[in-house]
Amino acid sequence: MGQLVKPDQLARLISYMVSSQSGVMTGSLVDYDQNIAGSSPE
Repeated sequence: MGQLVKPDQLARLISYMVSSQSGVMTGSLVDYDQNIAGSSPE
C-alpha cells in the first residue's frame, strides 16, 4: 500500500476487465490507486 501503480499492474487489471473471466463484473468502480489519490509528494 502507499505506492504508485506500475504500468504492468494496471495492464493486468485492464486485461482482466476486458476478458470473459470478468463477465460477472458490471457497473463496477475499481479503485486502483493503492491509497495514493489526493496525497502529495514528500
